[in-house]
Amino acid sequence: MRFNRKSVLLVLLMAVGAANADTRHDAAEELAESGDKAAMEAAYREILETDPDDTRARLGYATALSWQGKYQQAEAQYALVLEKQPANLEALIGRGYNYAWNKQFDLAEQQFRKATEIAPDNIGAQKGLGFTYLWSGRPAEALEVFEPLEPIAPDDAELHAAIGQAHLDLNHLDDAEESFQRALILAPGRPDAAGGLALVKGQKKTLDLIAWVGDTSNDGGSGLRELITGYWFSQDTRVWARYDNSLSLDNPSLARSGEKAETYYLGAFTSIHENWRGVVELGTRDLPDNADQQIYKLEIINFSDRNVFKLGGQVSPHSDDFTDKLIYGTYGFPVSDNWRLEPALFLSQSGLAEDSEWRAILFAEYASPKRWVAGVSAGGGRIDSDFAETEGSVFTANAQLSYPIGQKNKLNFSVRYEDAPTISYTTVLAGIAIFLP
Repeated sequence: MRFNRKSVLLVLLMAVGAANADTRHDAAEELAESGDKAAMEAAYREILETDPDDTRARLGYATALSWQGKYQQAEAQYALVLEKQPANLEALIGRGYNYAWNKQFDLAEQQFRKATEIAPDNIGAQKGLGFTYLWSGRPAEALEVFEPLEPIAPDDAELHAAIGQAHLDLNHLDDAEESFQRALILAPGRPDAAGGLALVKGQKKTLDLIAWVGDTSNDGGSGLRELITGYWFSQDTRVWARYDNSLSLDNPSLARSGEKAETYYLGAFTSIHENWRGVVELGTRDLPDNADQQIYKLEIINFSDRNVFKLGGQVSPHSDDFTDKLIYGTYGFPVSDNWRLEPALFLSQSGLAEDSEWRAILFAEYASPKRWVAGVSAGGGRIDSDFAETEGSVFTANAQLSYPIGQKNKLNFSVRYEDAPTISYTTVLAGIAIFLP
């Protein structure tokens, strides 16, 4: 086949135009993902000015208008698409949400029902129908739509949050709590799930009891390692009493020596401003050779979307006239729907000889949609000391598993290894967390 110059030029121009259109669509979709609704509207309007028949752009333009509350303008755009393509699922679903957000629930239901008649297995259309029932004050009907979708879309955090809201509206507090928690496992920090869980907790004065038992090698002993009893005034405020003999990183010198050190704490946390939470803990520790120390701990936590930042400090005056000091920071962030990473840094100064230590630790956690959670961590650092035998590198590793029992309670397991210049040991723990009522 032969092409003349005019034909070749026309083909090239068409290809360049198509590539340019794809580029502009990609740019508009990036604006949609960033949440810049006004810029998204302008980007799609510009595409339509050059190509009024671009259905993809018109639907994007309608969505941008609807997100900004310009419901009548959005309706006109959806109507243009459906006039030419009555079975366009994206247009029917978008129009349904546009009606629902404008509280025209009967019209919204009609659109979603049309969509489900065309595509009975379309989850988006079914969820839209469920949300229409939920937002119009019909939570029982919403559950009839949402619950059959749960085994089909077990990783859908939005679906679990919606089921939680429907249960909450029906005052099924235990079921609501479970659904909100599942949503937060899949999407930590999700606002509707976190807010719903706060409402559940606000209606339930909750007691909790957490206990750990275990064994530590190299004469570290066995038995009760930690016992916590707490009371929740609300989701944002809790007080507790804690017994601790777990050789945790709040006193690295004890953690690397393997000595028993029973500690008794009183603590509390509460929200201090929007996404900020403060934690205070006061304690007294019984040490070998009839010594003791007081413990004063302060921690600040910031929740931003799905990220969590912690910064803490602790001072512990000793009866032998010296003070242990600790500063630490962690930053947790998601790497997928189920995986999170949390690097941490610990800086401490302890002992009469003023040993200084730093540790860097990386923690990785997998949260299953079935509510069990597994985590592993590993890290190391260095000790600088006036005594040569205690100076050198340290290594620590930990594996843990939390498995649900019913809606509230959990079984916990942990194995931790510690290697320091003067000792190496392994601690194996099993625990249970019970929430009442």
